Amino acid sequence: MRLFWMIVLWAGVVGIAAGCAEALSQEPEPVVATVRGEAIGQEAFRRQYVAYLLSAGLQDSPAVRAHLLDILIADKLLAHDARTAGRLETDAFRLEAERLRRKLLLDAYARFVLFDTLQVRERDVAEAFVRANTQLTVRHLYARTREEAEALRARLLAGDSFEALALQVFADTTLARNGGLLGTVSFDELDPAFEEAAYALEPGEISEPVQTAYGYSIIRVDERFTRPLLTQSEYARKRDRLERFVRRREQQRARDEHARAVGERLAPAFEDAAMDRLLGQITGRAVLPDGEAFEAWLRAPLVTFGPPEARQTWTVDRFRREAQYTDPRQRAQVRTRADLEAFITGLLVRETLLDEARARGLDRHPEVQAAVQQALEDAIARQERQRLRAQAVVPPDSVQAHFEAHRAQYQMPPRRRVREILTATRDEAERLRARIEAGASFEALARDHTLRPGARRSGGDLGPVTRAQLGEVGARVFDAPEGAVLGPIALDAGFALLQVGETEAPRPMTLDEARPEIEAGLRLIYGRLYLEAHLDSLRAASEEEIWINHALLTSMPLRPGRTASL
Repeated sequence: MRLFWMIVLWAGVVGIAAGCAEALSQEPEPVVATVRGEAIGQEAFRRQYVAYLLSAGLQDSPAVRAHLLDILIADKLLAHDARTAGRLETDAFRLEAERLRRKLLLDAYARFVLFDTLQVRERDVAEAFVRANTQLTVRHLYARTREEAEALRARLLAGDSFEALALQVFADTTLARNGGLLGTVSFDELDPAFEEAAYALEPGEISEPVQTAYGYSIIRVDERFTRPLLTQSEYARKRDRLERFVRRREQQRARDEHARAVGERLAPAFEDAAMDRLLGQITGRAVLPDGEAFEAWLRAPLVTFGPPEARQTWTVDRFRREAQYTDPRQRAQVRTRADLEAFITGLLVRETLLDEARARGLDRHPEVQAAVQQALEDAIARQERQRLRAQAVVPPDSVQAHFEAHRAQYQMPPRRRVREILTATRDEAERLRARIEAGASFEALARDHTLRPGARRSGGDLGPVTRAQLGEVGARVFDAPEGAVLGPIALDAGFALLQVGETEAPRPMTLDEARPEIEAGLRLIYGRLYLEAHLDSLRAASEEEIWINHALLTSMPLRPGRTASL
């Protein structure tokens, strides 16, 4: 279910400024600077400057204003250089540009449609004040689906303990061993849906399945402590900040509820054969056809959706075209049929909302167009900075000198040989574990069954790995005896069985082993120097085409309609 919310891609309306009357004014906007004929307007600078102050924790000053303007001028120069050299005429950049347009159009839909009538009630602000002064001791059990969560709740009500069930559902060793205990938590530390359910529970009460951005949870509050002697004066001092917090929460709730309702109205019906084949291709269990067979596969119906009187169908080709606008990390999380259905449903909802936004003319709204233009400028500058830093060369003698000077810092930590079998479901992992316990070869089963890309050839061999490389399961692996088989362990990619091998003792690294780490650190320095040198050359070449309105830069108010702050 997490995939559904990730695909809808609500970006948080940060890219579109609220109340920008200046943007719609008929009066020409004052200009802070021009760079090769392109203006940096007062309102655009003001918005970015205020955001810069807040994110960096800085105070307004002439020096800070000049520093940000220097960054914005550099961005304009980098963008001009990229356009002139034709580096934006690539499929990769066109794809990124379309992603940005879609995200900002969804932002606009949320702001102008969903938030237009949203009201914050005083009682909600008061409740937030009480919760901000209340701590909970909470434990939970995780499930990927509502059915799994309901089964866990039934087992709890029948007498099973959180401690026993946590060992079965958590890959995280701490949660598995302490019965899903999250410890003492405070307001605004948890997923909003999780938090809402937890604060509504009495101590000892077990929740119904709670849908979060990550799946489902069964929650129990063990203890609740509310600070005594809360005063009206303290509430009055904190009220404005609490109201902003509640408004953001209500906006998130409105977005989520609307997306869920749209998904239910679309009522997607999936073509089983096409879904199974597509899932096999995504997970690496099946290969793409070629030639005419590939063209026929692209035309295959995949999902039908919409109201009964106007059902529509997406083919595999349409799915592939829409999926390219998602993040590769999102696509990599599709491991099961449920994952794929959530992924496709998220795409359908996203396209429905985008169609509604376009029908309302939001893509032509001046504020939306300005936000898109700024986002594209930022993306170009970001791409150019990354490209230039990557071009920096770290001299081999610098690597050698650094290694000699800091040799004691470079130690190979203990490592263990580990093999893995990754499966789509817990049941499949349990069946394979039973075969291993009956004498089957772990390596042979990995060659036939693991879903880890590229791992079948090596029989699931992950090589010697460190505790840190194993993440949450590192402690379990390093505590296990040689030859032990661990799992099934729930991972984002599916369910894993791990076979633990021999341990390699810690030892000093060789230069070749330390080289990647050293080069990564030095590349930050050399990359910055290379970028600064390139920017200096661009400034020198454009010196006569850069103009700065110094008087406006120092006198500009930070809020529209206010007098100057400096």
